[in-house]
Parts: sequence; C-alpha cells; structure tokens
Amino acid sequence: MRRYWHHRAPKKFTLPQLFACLVLKEFLRLDYRKLSAVLEESPSWTAAIGLASVPHFTTFQKAATRLLESRRVQRMLDHSVRMGQ
Repeated sequence: MRRYWHHRAPKKFTLPQLFACLVLKEFLRLDYRKLSAVLEESPSWTAAIGLASVPHFTTFQKAATRLLESRRVQRMLDHSVRMGQ
C-alpha cells in the first residue's frame, strides 16, 4: 500500500493509518462520526495507530470510498476484520 494518495497530498494521515481506522470501524460496527468520537476518547488507540490527531469523519468517508475501489484493499479489510473476530 502506498503511504499517501499523491506525492503532493497533505502529509497529515497515511493510507495505512486510515486503513487501520477503517478496520476498527468495521470491527466495532460504527459509522464514520462514531469512529471519530471513539478515537477522540481513546488516546491509546490513536497512539497505537500512530495518529497525531483524529481525522474528521469526512476524511474517513473519502478514504473508504477511494480505498474500497481497490479489490486488493477490500480483501485486506475483510481478512483483517475476520482475524479480529
């Protein structure tokens, strides 16, 4: 997985960090707003993912749309969620 969408993209969150957040969202069966709220309230999870700040919920929505267009990423997400159950 690439580190960022584009070489000129803002370097605020990496694709692997956003992917980890989306795995957490699916595992906990949250929507994007609740995912942001849970991460705000869980500094240990935020630190484990390597986030300096919690992304806005729209960042998760946009990342999901772009990441899930890839069959490879969809398979990785499905596998990650199954491993956590």
